[in-house]
Amino acid sequence: MILDCTLRDGGYHTNWEFDNDLVREIVSTLDVDYIELGYKSKSSSSTYKKCDDKFISTLLQDIEYDTKLAFMIDIKDFTDKESLLEVIQEKNKSPFTLCRIATDYESLDLALEMSEVISEMGYETALNLMKVSTLSNLEVELAVQKINTSNVDMVYIVDSLGSIKEKKLISLIEQFHTDKILGFHSHDNLGLAFSNTIKSVERGVDIIDATICGMGRGAGNVRLEQYLMYVDKPTNDLLNLIETKFNLLKQKYNWGWSSSYMYSGMNEIHPTHASVSIVIPARYTSNRFPGKPIIDIDGIPMVVRVADIASKVVPKENIYIATDDDRISKVVKDYDYKVIMTSDSCLTGTDRVCEAVKKIDSNIIVNIQGDEPLINPNDIRKVIDMKLTYSDSVINCMSHLDSTEATNRNIPKVVSNFNNDLVYMSRSAIPGTKEGHSKKIYKQVCIYAFTKDELNKFYQYGLENGKSPLEYTEDIEILRFVELGMNVKMVETFGTTQAVDIPQDVNKVLELL
Repeated sequence: MILDCTLRDGGYHTNWEFDNDLVREIVSTLDVDYIELGYKSKSSSSTYKKCDDKFISTLLQDIEYDTKLAFMIDIKDFTDKESLLEVIQEKNKSPFTLCRIATDYESLDLALEMSEVISEMGYETALNLMKVSTLSNLEVELAVQKINTSNVDMVYIVDSLGSIKEKKLISLIEQFHTDKILGFHSHDNLGLAFSNTIKSVERGVDIIDATICGMGRGAGNVRLEQYLMYVDKPTNDLLNLIETKFNLLKQKYNWGWSSSYMYSGMNEIHPTHASVSIVIPARYTSNRFPGKPIIDIDGIPMVVRVADIASKVVPKENIYIATDDDRISKVVKDYDYKVIMTSDSCLTGTDRVCEAVKKIDSNIIVNIQGDEPLINPNDIRKVIDMKLTYSDSVINCMSHLDSTEATNRNIPKVVSNFNNDLVYMSRSAIPGTKEGHSKKIYKQVCIYAFTKDELNKFYQYGLENGKSPLEYTEDIEILRFVELGMNVKMVETFGTTQAVDIPQDVNKVLELL
């Protein structure tokens, strides 16, 4: 069987807005088993991320089609049955036949619980298990056991990172072969989407996903027209649709393979992260520790160690060290990282990042301090995901602080509200009690994510006024965003961290290593 998911996966480029006549033409033209029209999400106003049943029924009421219609939900959008019923109604009131549930391993139990509810409403159900290539054999085994005892109709192996090679694909198909309908969803980071799709069918997969012209997130998917040609199905009408409509969309949104996506596939980096740039500000003339960015940490200069960690999250070509010092520049270039030279008058590391991004194309910028040599790559991933989710907020990190360090003025302490929005940050022991400091204290972890616009507002204020009042008093630059009225969302991290502020901190890092 074939499922076309152009409107859902391709929606990442169009924000799930498509010309309605194009949608009608897709539905009436494609000779496939299912067409997925998009997501159902309670938090979106985009036409094909709402997939309102009444709207879809009206849109397609006067055209002929035999294909079953599908929609997808992201399990992260739902917490319980009540939230699910806000967007999904009974099958007998809907034009859709199939509901696909996108889930990662951590959310599998909730996804299976929700699939039972959706099945009882009359829908066919499919479970799209994402990032399967990153799971251990034990995790795959446990996932399959849970799926086998559920009432879900289909289970998909999803190559989210476009990183699965033939040997791994065959192994996964063997592990997932049960009495469920088995599907395969490809991404083309390694240029293997077509060959993997063919191989999966040869090995017994029952249903494959494809998109017109490969239109999809990141490097895109297997091309529907290519697969239809391979299985000798008629393609004239589809090729005409591509010629008249999709070639123009391709010119506008420019999806498809690139060297960045190749890198992300080889290193199992999420394709969305491949479009994010990381900037590491590095200043030689630190008052407390001159030359610290290139201090040796177990045989590797500290700023290079940080960059190596960042390269596990985004392509190496998207990592920049921003500095005003030739000594740092030389060391970094010896390790084949990009350097952007900035002025020597930057007020803060974030101002240095602001100067650097003028030479960077990415809209989302992650700032990692060059003095965090133990930073966890999963925390960087979490920050990027949070920025993609909370696009109107600056993102910063925090972690638990040992209460014995509460009075250490080298460590900024964090106070946030119930929504994890930053209330205040201080070098003093906050929050405090009448008896002294609280036993539950968070410290700042210096990973930030911003848009270029947010950085520009930060930088312009600094150019015109210098540091903002609270920023100057506390010597904590994130407070400038707060004083400018921008929301700062704090992300809790759980990895081991140890910033190097003073020479004595190097020994702490070495001990932890």
